[in-house]
Amino acid sequence: MTVEEAAGWLRATKGAVMAGLQRGELPGRKVGGEWRISTAAVLALIRGAVPEVGTS
Repeated sequence: MTVEEAAGWLRATKGAVMAGLQRGELPGRKVGGEWRISTAAVLALIRGAVPEVGTS
């Protein structure tokens, strides 16, 4: 999913998602110059399986 989609699912700002990606707290990779985040990673955050983005 895109940064915007992940932000919506996580009820976070795009900036918080980007910061999580850059710090390695949220797994993702760049595809064609844009970040993509796995749906499974976002669902794990929602379920509390990994620390929340931006709360290190």
